[in-house]
Amino acid sequence: MALTYLDVRQKSSHNSFYQREGIYDQFLFWRIHSLEFDLNPEPQDVEVSGSEPTPSRDWFVYEDPFKTNVNRLSDAIDVLKGIHFAEPAHEVITVFLCLKKPMVGEGHTPDVLDDIVTTFGASLPDSAGRSAVYAASAHEASGTWPALDDLRGKFIFALTGNPFLPAFRDYLDQRRAAQEPFSIFLAPELDGVDGVASGAAFVAAFKAAWPKVCFANINFHTWKDTPGLSDVPQRLFETGIVSRAYPRTLQVPLVEEAAVDNLNDPDEWGRAKLAGFHHIATNKINSFVDPFSCTNAPNGWPFEPRAGAAGQPPALVGRTVIRVDVTSGDIFGDEDSFAFAHAQFRQDEANRRVAFYIASPNSNVEGWAKGALMARASLEKDADYFALVRPADDHRFQVQWRKKGQSTSRYKEVFLGDNAEMKATGFHIKPDTLVFGRLDILNNGFRAAAYVALHWAGPNTRWFPLAEEVFDHPLVFQGLAASSHGNQAITFQFGDLGEKQTFPALTLSPIGDDVTFWSSGVNSYPTSG
Repeated sequence: MALTYLDVRQKSSHNSFYQREGIYDQFLFWRIHSLEFDLNPEPQDVEVSGSEPTPSRDWFVYEDPFKTNVNRLSDAIDVLKGIHFAEPAHEVITVFLCLKKPMVGEGHTPDVLDDIVTTFGASLPDSAGRSAVYAASAHEASGTWPALDDLRGKFIFALTGNPFLPAFRDYLDQRRAAQEPFSIFLAPELDGVDGVASGAAFVAAFKAAWPKVCFANINFHTWKDTPGLSDVPQRLFETGIVSRAYPRTLQVPLVEEAAVDNLNDPDEWGRAKLAGFHHIATNKINSFVDPFSCTNAPNGWPFEPRAGAAGQPPALVGRTVIRVDVTSGDIFGDEDSFAFAHAQFRQDEANRRVAFYIASPNSNVEGWAKGALMARASLEKDADYFALVRPADDHRFQVQWRKKGQSTSRYKEVFLGDNAEMKATGFHIKPDTLVFGRLDILNNGFRAAAYVALHWAGPNTRWFPLAEEVFDHPLVFQGLAASSHGNQAITFQFGDLGEKQTFPALTLSPIGDDVTFWSSGVNSYPTSG
């Protein structure tokens, strides 16, 4: 029997918007398919939002006093679209939206929020013209959770934030009465567990307070410290309710990351896993550093079957993804030291356009480790080259090139932040978390140009030019480059965004000195390092 959505557990990114790792990397590199965004009608009084006015039909995404990777719900929606276009056959992605203020006032009502999600789904139809959102009303009509295969390429949206949920519950009741569809699931928690002495009593009280609800949001701290509730996740499962355990955030004056007092260590993670929670929310995104928190399989499948559920990770569906793990020097200055997965072309076939996402761990790595789309004149360490570079952490896309024959400007970097056109659009997602790049080789290899995109949208992608250069020697060695900038190994994932495979078979070669390959492969993903 095929695994259903109810049969699996997965790692969930707690407050995805304030993690050091960007949203794209959380999905593309760490294979997290359960995300969370906090919704506020007013802007945050920090540098991210500045003095922006309160938007109509939009919400700001933040939790004071922490910084955010995405500024507004509309920006998060754009990132989700970028993820979908990058991997249209992705396993189901669950998005938890947490209300931080009442749903009142023009443009911030339940119908507006539901319409935003409905419109999002309709903008990403499958081959049969069906919405990319698995709607809550459709689930109520069927009464059972679909097989994961039937949810491939889809999103599920669930709304949390107990004090502010009754208005949305009333909206759903109105839609039901009118036999009108609705997209967003409710994911409430049981207010107050005093006097609830067993899992059976918890589920009975929960269903009485929130009839028709198919998600339960549970404070892990409260659950673990309340006697008699250890079997709550299993009892919820038996009634068809998906459970999410979330950690208690400690409100301390930090701006880079939040402090949480649970679900951050192997014992508590193991306890949540053993209890049978479906979504286990944690701040431990990087499973190289915290291997206990990994649920994805080596082929990128993001789930683990719950106890008693039979099933194996399916064959990977989607893009060709190339993984390179290396220890090396740097791509910089007069000589390079890096790993190069490349193909060699004749001069008359050197012209090509390649588009990839470059995904990195985006935390706990050397910031100037680099993943790049590169074209070189030769495989010598001092060869002329042109590269679109994504540093591994805390730095924006940049363009680098070398021209040995010039007496001045032999080496130059152009940074994303220097691009006037992109500045004019405003950075509404943290700019060092962008992943989409394009490299054009023209004039039989004698000219090269680099572009980046805020969001991937297939043929409708808006590309921003960063730099273009002409060379004296044709750049006929083209491919993917990775350097670690020191003794700490780095892993990059390169996702081919072409309609068909961009390169023929690639050869992995060390360029320069002190290069060690740890592993490489196609459609292979990190698990626990």
